[in-house]
Amino acid sequence: MYMMKQLATFYTSGSGSLFHAGWVQGLGFWRSGLQPASVGNDIGVHVIPFHAPLAPEQLKTNMGLDAESCPLLGDDPNRTEGMTFAASLLKPQSVGTIELQSSDPFEYPKIDPNYFAEEIDLKMMVQAWQKIREIVQERPLADRLDPESEKKDEAILEEMASDEYLEKLIPKLALTIYHPVGTAKMGPSTDEMAVVTPDLKVQGIDNLRVADASIMPTIVSGNTNAPSIMIGEKCAAMIQEENCKGNAVTK
Repeated sequence: MYMMKQLATFYTSGSGSLFHAGWVQGLGFWRSGLQPASVGNDIGVHVIPFHAPLAPEQLKTNMGLDAESCPLLGDDPNRTEGMTFAASLLKPQSVGTIELQSSDPFEYPKIDPNYFAEEIDLKMMVQAWQKIREIVQERPLADRLDPESEKKDEAILEEMASDEYLEKLIPKLALTIYHPVGTAKMGPSTDEMAVVTPDLKVQGIDNLRVADASIMPTIVSGNTNAPSIMIGEKCAAMIQEENCKGNAVTK
């Protein structure tokens, strides 16, 4: 009912909660304390001011998650109002892989995100979930939200409030927010894992550069859009500089 009212308000007056751009209308960042302080913020949370479930077919196709294996992934027709908090790891330690499956360029590569291969990643996510629970129990959110409405995965025997429960639940829910980086790492020629040089040239191939998030040696503590734009701008500037040097006229 709430969303119907907001749709009507938006179409009649151009105001209301749907006037804002995008679903995410709040962001939070903090340090877990489980990594060195030099790492900076390693936890982020997206706040969506309404119940925002993902369709089971979308989860299966885009994320590889099966709603049947975890009831919490499916939509609840009885839940019409609420808020959505999505915690994310800004500095995960686990490293995934992307591999060719064949010589056919049209065949999708094999992508393994390798979530929670490092135990610290799971510990950070558990901490983030518990922190969100603390936040919703504080006013003014506590005046509108019912902390007891959090659904339990009955397949997990541990108490829902415990870290042990979350350690089993979170791997069943983990998905990407489309910020993977590092598949064509930038580095010196002495680094056998580096694909491109510091001027973004692909090692061993002439006249080819890479200028996107894939060249980041490590992920930034935040969204990758702005850094990717910077990488593209820097690459363009380097190409222009080289061309100007090559075309310079000596007197």
